Amino acid sequence: MLAALQRTFDEIKSKGTILANIPVDGSKIYRKYGTTYNNRVFVFQKNFVGPINNPIGP
Repeated sequence: MLAALQRTFDEIKSKGTILANIPVDGSKIYRKYGTTYNNRVFVFQKNFVGPINNPIGP
């Protein structure tokens, strides 16, 4: 399982940058929904591929 997870993150990192890896304590936040699993929130930034001098907007 750990090897599969490592391959997944290696593939994600090859396509962009992981900006944030935020752990969420499930025992406090999700208890009211009937679960206490811990979670993680990841924020990714994709690598830009294309013309650099292509402004957006007027």
